[in-house]
Amino acid sequence: MVVPSRDLGEGGGKPRLVYVDGKHDPGMWDTYMGESVGRWEGDTFIVDTVKIAIYARLSSDGIPHSAALHMTERFRLRDRNTLEVQITFADPKMLAKPWVVTATYERRDNLRPIENDCDPKERTRP
Repeated sequence: MVVPSRDLGEGGGKPRLVYVDGKHDPGMWDTYMGESVGRWEGDTFIVDTVKIAIYARLSSDGIPHSAALHMTERFRLRDRNTLEVQITFADPKMLAKPWVVTATYERRDNLRPIENDCDPKERTRP
């Protein structure tokens, strides 16, 4: 399964892989996007991410973290048009307590995604 990247510096707009086999790979090394494993609990899709490289940003403010960072995302449709995403950042070496962020997204059928190209010569649309 591929889902849009979260804001770890936007991930360069690259897709992120979420493995649904239920297992983290013990041989996996730290990467910018980390290693994500997803599972369903009732109507909520939970993504568990570990091995996020320490140079990856947690926000546009560049909040630091350690190699112990553990991120849990909970995706749930509250209704047909509303997606709720709760992200919990747990890092016992850098945070006194887990940091929880919740965002709500409303469906808008009249919008189309556009690419976020930095180089105007690379743009596919005006």
